[in-house]
Amino acid sequence: MKDTYRFNIGEFRCIAVSDGSHTYYTPPNFPPPPVFLFANASEEQLNNVLHEYNLDSKTWSEWVSPYICLLIDTGQQLVLVDTGAGNLSPETGKLPENLKKRNRWWGYRHYYSHSRASRPYRW
Repeated sequence: MKDTYRFNIGEFRCIAVSDGSHTYYTPPNFPPPPVFLFANASEEQLNNVLHEYNLDSKTWSEWVSPYICLLIDTGQQLVLVDTGAGNLSPETGKLPENLKKRNRWWGYRHYYSHSRASRPYRW
């Protein structure tokens, strides 16, 4: 994946910025991926989709999760939405580096995240 992807929403300029990715292995840390990722799917629905992608629910033991943050330039403020995974693994924590590459490391007044645990960077 590219480090950044630019797009607009109306007048707002947006940049999706990668913080890296992490490979999750199961078990013992997590239930098997089909159970963990698709808890509400019926067995029939799950088997149909897994078959489409040549995945076997009995042998599928890992998945890669990208961590993507969103930088929004409103014209008056820069807003960073979600702040990545920090030092979760050697493959994460790339957000500051990728923001610096785009000269977007300054001026944050607001940042939003889905949980306190995913606020690894001090601004």
